[in-house]
Amino acid sequence: MAETELRVRDMYDGIDPIELKNMNERERNVHIDQTLRNNPEILFKVYQQGRLHMVFFGTTRPGLWMRVLHDRITINLSFQMTRKRAEAEMYKITMSGSQEQLQHICDDFNEIYDEVMNILKDEGTAAGNNPEDDVEELRARIRELELENRMLRRN
Repeated sequence: MAETELRVRDMYDGIDPIELKNMNERERNVHIDQTLRNNPEILFKVYQQGRLHMVFFGTTRPGLWMRVLHDRITINLSFQMTRKRAEAEMYKITMSGSQEQLQHICDDFNEIYDEVMNILKDEGTAAGNNPEDDVEELRARIRELELENRMLRRN
């Protein structure tokens, strides 16, 4: 149980609720980016109005994580993967769904993490040397460019 608590955390743990309420979107995004960068492959929970709203984590191995998540998760969750331009090697995987579905992910995250680490160990895969990761990186980059293209066309 203690190990699971280390792998699953509240994104805003330790922040005064009044300070959190007064944070603007940019400040929240900076906090999230710094927290993910400093805590790779830790699942963070975000609550909205006292209910579990979404979970996400940062990783440098997006292809492997997405493969394991899709293989293990049988519930209906929405996944999104993004790459921060300033952090070319850091990807953010976000999951949303019902509160019960998200809690299921939180409860199982330690096992999912162990499975990913075992695959890395068994395959001897180094970060960046996995073709599946390369494909996921390219897909994420394509999505970023498509979004940027749409935004430029609007202006």
